[in-house]
Amino acid sequence: INREKLSTNILTARKKLIHDLLSKEGEENLGYALDKYPPERSIFLSFIQEQGMYRENRVCMPEKDSTLYPLAEAGMEFLKSCSLGKRNLAELHRIYSAPPFKLKRGLQDYWIPLLLIAHRFDIGLYHENGEFIPYLSEDILDRIHKKPQDFLLRFYAENPVEEDQLHSYLQ
Repeated sequence: INREKLSTNILTARKKLIHDLLSKEGEENLGYALDKYPPERSIFLSFIQEQGMYRENRVCMPEKDSTLYPLAEAGMEFLKSCSLGKRNLAELHRIYSAPPFKLKRGLQDYWIPLLLIAHRFDIGLYHENGEFIPYLSEDILDRIHKKPQDFLLRFYAENPVEEDQLHSYLQ
């Protein structure tokens, strides 16, 4: 997946994996059957689970001993800078494209959604027209994938809202 352009099969697997990350989080092994190996499961096992980014059946950032920890650190630094004001998601792509990371677009297309999903309760996402996007969905992540420059991010970790609190407010 560390390529500039991904094959149609890998793009399809990416979409299915993002669907599974959003809809099956909480299930062991993200709900994948142990006897089947579709491409999205292979990517989940070799990239996400192997790097410790699915612990206790939740999407999370890698721990310090992971080779991906520097990416997580840079992502967190970007998010924290968004606590002062909204920043464009295209800036995050530029950070990961530049040294020392030099990530190709294919890997960023997996990494950035993982970062957003792991921190979804700490961020506010906005369309460039000012419209607030209340939650991450497959459609929103697909639109971000196609045009990251159309989206702004705000980080609210100083006062994080727990999922249970959010649900109690909505009831």
